[in-house]
Amino acid sequence: MAGSGWARMLEGRVLAGRYSIERLIGEGGMGAVFSATQLAVQRRVAVKILLPTVTDDASVVERFHREATLVAQVARAGVPQIIDFDRDPMAGPFVVMELLAGESLADRLKRHDRLHPREAAAIVASMLETLEVVHAKGIVHRDLKPANVFLVREADGGRTVKILDFGVARVSAPSGDMTVQGAVLGTPRFMAPEQAAGERSVDARADLYAVGAVLYVCLAGKPPYAGLTGEDVLAAVREKPPVSLAEMCPELPAGLTALVDRAMARAADARFPTAREMRGALDAAARELPEAPPPSAGPTSLPPASAQATVQERPVPVEKSAPERSDTVAKPSTRTPEPVAPRSTRAPLIAAGLAALLLLAGGLIVALRTSAHGDSSMASRAPTGSAATVAADDPGTAALRDELARARAASRAGEVEHARTMFGQIIHDVELTGARAPSPAAHLAGEATLFLGDLDERALVAPAPREPKKHDDMGPEAMRELQARGMQVIITYNKVSAWAALDLVVCGEYRAARVWEKLEAIGRAAEARDLALMKQPAVEALYFGGLSQLRLGWSATLSSDRAGAVASYDAAISTARFVEGASTDPVDGADCRTMALARRDALTAMPEGGP
Repeated sequence: MAGSGWARMLEGRVLAGRYSIERLIGEGGMGAVFSATQLAVQRRVAVKILLPTVTDDASVVERFHREATLVAQVARAGVPQIIDFDRDPMAGPFVVMELLAGESLADRLKRHDRLHPREAAAIVASMLETLEVVHAKGIVHRDLKPANVFLVREADGGRTVKILDFGVARVSAPSGDMTVQGAVLGTPRFMAPEQAAGERSVDARADLYAVGAVLYVCLAGKPPYAGLTGEDVLAAVREKPPVSLAEMCPELPAGLTALVDRAMARAADARFPTAREMRGALDAAARELPEAPPPSAGPTSLPPASAQATVQERPVPVEKSAPERSDTVAKPSTRTPEPVAPRSTRAPLIAAGLAALLLLAGGLIVALRTSAHGDSSMASRAPTGSAATVAADDPGTAALRDELARARAASRAGEVEHARTMFGQIIHDVELTGARAPSPAAHLAGEATLFLGDLDERALVAPAPREPKKHDDMGPEAMRELQARGMQVIITYNKVSAWAALDLVVCGEYRAARVWEKLEAIGRAAEARDLALMKQPAVEALYFGGLSQLRLGWSATLSSDRAGAVASYDAAISTARFVEGASTDPVDGADCRTMALARRDALTAMPEGGP
């Protein structure tokens, strides 16, 4: 997708000093959604960010903020919980919401084609219960469809149905309507005829039409107006009804097909007047249905997130406590590892319902726990001190500690590649144990991650001066490779938060800010060289846009680096508020909190053009 590169660049960044971005979940035409950690309370959340291509459109930003406000007003189990709305100096506006575990109804239909009538009725009844509250507040969703219905898998095996994406919703009061006569917003197959015609007088009955269309596709296995595409769908919705459900599925009870027909009546007055009345009729029709089997736990590997089901993370493991016995800790291996990303950026390793895997070598049971749980708390993560003070070493952790010492020795001896391999192996071995903060093993993985970042940070040096021969030998374009390497180091430092206690997380954030500063300093030196070279007519002729374009390009790049540094220093300072005592960097012994305060103050006092 167009914004994929931008979205991937955000992984590892701390937004507004409070939310550590982990990985991209889904991306659509207007925004991207990431899993993240709310640093102050160590809660897993979802963060939705607008794409840079639309942030200059005031109406889009207003609609984005309005969506968050509308959902927050409903505040019930049937919609995602809105936690925060803020703006990051680099990423722009973002909304923070609960991270949902499960799958969208659209994904479920892809796997099952059609649902058992009783299961479909239960899902739609839950939708209607939520819409009673939504409509009572004067909100009309206007884009109900299977992709915007999310089936949340609860820890007890139950399921909650949530309605997503209020981005095109409107409020009944005129001041709340951001559409104009003739504007068509929504998804044609699930639009009421009046909505497809662009009428402003769309009310709650348009949502009930869409609910009927959702029930239609659940029961028939095909959406309304199947076989049509593009503008033909919109034209058909305006002109004629779809093939009736009774004709599509003659085996269904007459009461159920009649309910869908009434919900999808072309005239709004012929439909159910309220969600409550439609739910009552559905309950009555459901009594004629045979019992449904319990909902399946889902596949071991689900398809990619839809662009609309934007707050999910899947597949969903059932939480089980990892065994605490020391014999569950995998001993460090001496083999050279394949590159293994820390768990904050890897897809979950196990499917729903599995919490442990039988390792064939020796029959060892190792708990493979993912990071996709939203129940972390400050109490479950050591805010102070080193991991060694949290719990006594078991034999496996002691071996990891020895291996870390050997890796550090190799790093000091200049054996960079050997040290990098050893640090990576430690992270890999801890990954296998399922350990997480505040355990000593997880803290060791955090330290190894910090040392890995340090190795790469030291390798970030200014490129050798060059004689310009083409236009991309000048300006920020010539620094693209260095900027990309710098971003990888920043991401590595922010991965510390996936493992370690908060004292070490502060150091990761401080070091990430340091890399931003280094990139800015190298860039300013390159800018000075470029400006000097541009005095030569032959060189100026190489660079499109001339001197003004060169200055503009450097200004945007260097301002971005400066903003990244300030935001990362702010994140370190914010996290340090929850740490008692110093946050000591295991690499160089610095007090990361004190250094972050000093550098942030120096940067904010420094003029934008540099020192």
